[in-house]
Amino acid sequence: MAEKKIQKTLSYNLNGKTVVSKPFDFEAACLVDNRRFTGSSGVVGYMSLGKDAVNYMFEGTEVTDEVIKAMPMKERKELCEQAAMMYFDALTETGENSKNE
Repeated sequence: MAEKKIQKTLSYNLNGKTVVSKPFDFEAACLVDNRRFTGSSGVVGYMSLGKDAVNYMFEGTEVTDEVIKAMPMKERKELCEQAAMMYFDALTETGENSKNE
């Protein structure tokens, strides 16, 4: 029996309502990966890595690009870090699943 995978999402409290993003998927991973290898001015941190993925994951929700830009820096940083960690977790899972035993 196949093991069920838990989908990883982001959530944000907007005006007292919790808005949940779409799941972290291949497209979100590609966005983080692109940032990882292109960087921004040579400085790549978790906030920079996860920025595009956060915007992508909240597409179609009330958490628009404008809402993300207006977020307090601490909250935006946390979301970006979560998206970046989802990427690194996916890399680790892929590596573990592809090992020859």
